[in-house]
Amino acid sequence: MLRRLDPELDRFVEVYVTSFLTWDILLHFHRHEQDGFAADDLALLLGRKAGDVERALRDLTEKDVLECDDSAYRLCAAGELRDSIDKFVKALHNRETRLNVLTAVLRNE
Repeated sequence: MLRRLDPELDRFVEVYVTSFLTWDILLHFHRHEQDGFAADDLALLLGRKAGDVERALRDLTEKDVLECDDSAYRLCAAGELRDSIDKFVKALHNRETRLNVLTAVLRNE
C-alpha cells in the first residue's frame, strides 16, 4: 500500500502538474533552468504536439512558473514556488513517491 504524498507536494501536483505533459515540461526547465525555448522547439525535444505544448506553456506562464519573452519560455519561479519545483523533482527519485505522484497526476487528468 502506498503512503500518501506530503501535503505540500500533493498541493503542488494538484495545481501545477496537471498532466504528464506539464510533468515533462517542469522537468525539462528544471534541467535547463537558464535556457529559453520556443514552443515548437520544446515540442520537438519532448516528442509532443506543438499545440499541446503551447497550451501547457501558456498555463504554466499564467501560474508564474514560466515567463515568455521574444517567443522563448524560461523558468522564472522563485521563492516557495521554486522550492516546490525542486521538491517535486527530488521526490521523483524515490520510487514510492514517484508512484504517488503518478497516481495524483492520473487523478488530475
